[in-house]
Amino acid sequence: MKARYFSFVRHGKVEGPAALYGKTDIASSIRGRQELIAGLERLHQETPIDFIFSSPLQRCAQTAEEFATHHLLPIFLEPDLQECDFGDWDGVDFNALQNQWPALEKFWQSPLDISPPQGENLQTFYNRINTSWQDIQTQQYCDHTLILCHGGTIRMVLAALLKIPLESPLFAQLRIDYCSHTRIEVSDAAGAKPIVRWIGAPL
Repeated sequence: MKARYFSFVRHGKVEGPAALYGKTDIASSIRGRQELIAGLERLHQETPIDFIFSSPLQRCAQTAEEFATHHLLPIFLEPDLQECDFGDWDGVDFNALQNQWPALEKFWQSPLDISPPQGENLQTFYNRINTSWQDIQTQQYCDHTLILCHGGTIRMVLAALLKIPLESPLFAQLRIDYCSHTRIEVSDAAGAKPIVRWIGAPL
C-alpha cells in the first residue's frame, strides 16, 4: 500500500497593513519570502517535493516559481486556489474600516449567512476550493505535492475533509499562520479516506 502526500503551505507575511487580503494581489514582504523559502527547503530535504500547485496571486506564485526553477520542479498556477474575495473590504486597512466594524463582526460570527459587500459567498468559496482539491487529487499522482496557497483556502479543504460545518467559526478557531504547513495523506488502498497528519505546523 502506497500513500501520496499533499503539503498545503500558506504564503509568507505580506507587505502591507493589517487587512483582509483576498483577491488583492499584494506581495510578500522580503522577510516573509525569506522565511518561506527557508521552510520549503527544509520540507524538500525531509520529503522531496515532486510537483507544485500554486495560487496565481504573487504572494504565492512568486516564491513558488522561484523554488520550482531552483529545483527544476514542474509547477502549475491554479486560479481556483485563490483566497476568498472579500469584496469592498478586500485589501483595505482595518483602520479605514472603523465604520464597518459592526458588519465585520457579524461576518466573523456568521460567515455562512453574511457575505462581504460585493464579495464572495462562503458556500461559493467552499465549492470552488473543494472542486480544485478534488481535481488535484485525481490528476496528480506524484509522491509529494506542494500546494502553496492561502489561509482561507486551507481552511476550506479541512472543512471538506473533516466535515466541519461552514456555519462554525472556521476563521477564528482554525489557526493557519503565515508559512505554516498542513499535511494530508492519501492512500491508494481501495476505499481509503484522506488522513490529516497535522494542521498549521511551522515549516
